[in-house]
Amino acid sequence: MMKKLLLLLLFSSALFAYAQEEDVFDEDLLDLSLEELLNVQLDVSKTNLSLRETPAIISVINRQEIANSGARDLMDVLNLVPGFSFGVDVQNTIGLGLRGNWGHEGKILLLIDGMEMNETLFSTTQFGQHYNVNNIERIEIIRGPGSSIYGGYAELGVINIITRKGSDIEGVRVTGMYGFGEGGTYRQVGSFSLGKSFSSGSFSLYGDYGSAQRSISDYTDATGAVTNLTDQARLRPASLGGSLILGDLSANFLYDNYALETVDQFGDIEPMDVVSFRTFYSNIKYKKEINEKLTVTPAINFKSGIPWGVDIATPFGWNSDDYNVYYHIQTTRLAPSLLVNYTISENADLLIGADSYFDNATATTDDGSTDYFGDSNSVKYSNIGAFAQSVIKTDFANLTLGARVDNHSAVGSAFSPRIGLTKEIDKFNFKLLYSRAFRAPAIENIGYNPDITPEKTGVAELELGYQLNENSILSLNVFNINIKDPIVYSTTGNAGTYDNFTQAGTNGAEIEYKYNSDGFNLTLNYAMYTSKGINEVDLYTIPGEDKSVLGLPSSRINGLANIKINDHFSINPSFNFIGSTYGITSIDGNLNYVFEQIDPRFYANIFIRYNTGNLNIGLGLNDLLDQKALFIQPYSSGHTPINGLGREFTLKLSYKLGF
Repeated sequence: MMKKLLLLLLFSSALFAYAQEEDVFDEDLLDLSLEELLNVQLDVSKTNLSLRETPAIISVINRQEIANSGARDLMDVLNLVPGFSFGVDVQNTIGLGLRGNWGHEGKILLLIDGMEMNETLFSTTQFGQHYNVNNIERIEIIRGPGSSIYGGYAELGVINIITRKGSDIEGVRVTGMYGFGEGGTYRQVGSFSLGKSFSSGSFSLYGDYGSAQRSISDYTDATGAVTNLTDQARLRPASLGGSLILGDLSANFLYDNYALETVDQFGDIEPMDVVSFRTFYSNIKYKKEINEKLTVTPAINFKSGIPWGVDIATPFGWNSDDYNVYYHIQTTRLAPSLLVNYTISENADLLIGADSYFDNATATTDDGSTDYFGDSNSVKYSNIGAFAQSVIKTDFANLTLGARVDNHSAVGSAFSPRIGLTKEIDKFNFKLLYSRAFRAPAIENIGYNPDITPEKTGVAELELGYQLNENSILSLNVFNINIKDPIVYSTTGNAGTYDNFTQAGTNGAEIEYKYNSDGFNLTLNYAMYTSKGINEVDLYTIPGEDKSVLGLPSSRINGLANIKINDHFSINPSFNFIGSTYGITSIDGNLNYVFEQIDPRFYANIFIRYNTGNLNIGLGLNDLLDQKALFIQPYSSGHTPINGLGREFTLKLSYKLGF
């Protein structure tokens, strides 16, 4: 490894010498002042209020912060946001938890340019060298329910990714990343972005391709069987996307072909499968300003794919002999919508919308049977929703009133209201919010259990913020989340099912401090939760412990600093402190799961970045202390923890050729 590191340093030194000859500097990467950060125009909130007054608890991560952090993938970015944690589901897939709640299946909405990334069968998203971070302009995150506007998948949160458009790129940028450690090569990923603006709009094209290891450690299942995961848990991202803007008309598309190897399956070690998620996403939106008060935006989204596919197809040259399970379901979703913004007066506006989706799924079975979904190999479901929201500005506070009505073809109707009081008063701001959320069961939730019913969630939040000076701000938010009839997955052997439980949820607090100046930026945040008195799902509970849920840490601290040496060179340390966590580690002689408390972990990273605008060079050292990321299953289903990669050296090179 030392030889590789030496070669890496020599190669980088040569590139540094070349880069110093360049005089071009990318203006978009200049430091933003704190005032600019607080007044950024938000897409995700659907209001014209500032960040401090918008009726949601929101985190915004800009391109500069992503670049400075040296993020290898979207997991690295989200690990810096308060409340987020990751856990293992099944078949080597990693999902997301938020504020102590397992949000992997349909509780957290992930959008890229308005396209819904949650797959249609189980409504999950998959993390680990997935979703290209090199073409992101900004990420807007609602840490709380967004269902009143976005519908079902936004029950606990919304992650809204906005990619770089043609006017942001103005040329071609190519990026390569190589990572290695004691176990050899950990990742090799390349990406590109191409874009150009013209008189009436712009176009862009972007994509990525590569491979990465999930782990090089031993995996011990609950029965005590052991296997080493090196070259048995690889990740293979591949995507191609783009956008076209012509005046008021915009269109986006993304083809995502993400595949991974799995031997951990549903907990027990079994022969390797390759699980693929192949989906085409697209949307078209026409935003028409009728007059200075009225804007009408019709849109249509479409996605079609084969999620969780294990079949005779052979992605990326893997040998088809590796496959031993056949699962192949083609899904489509067509989702038209209409949004109307009306400015009633200087102090009041109205947002009205209607949306719907039409889902289809068709199964191809290995034995030729025609009754996968009961009496047929295909099913169809639909949902029609309507919502309204008004923001009224007064001297005392901004009052937000909103509600959404949904009617699902299989599970009936629901009403989801929201109310908020927000205000910025000099250096102080407050937000008092309450929202209801509705999540209809996904296709396979119903397929596994036809008697399944929707989840209904209520969330109360309070945020207090104070701008300490022109460079720094401190904010505190507290929350209470109560999920009625939560839909929970469990397995027996390789058979899974879904059931409604009585109640789940958490309450807790998040504190964040931001400091921004010309030469130094710092973000620190702390998040904690407790499930005591709320959680009644036994698959989430830990024997003898009623304050924490399985798999998700009850507290964590994140930090990222940017130390700017000059206009080109910066040093960027970051860290994650993960509090005590509980996981299932084995089965005892009575065939009962053994739960163990896992000690706190501290992950320290540093990324050194040299930027000339045209050429960017980054050297990173992740997990300096070699703690190894740990992915624990956040529900009791017999899956023991997976160790992620440990200490990793990374080199990121990016070069732009302007048009």
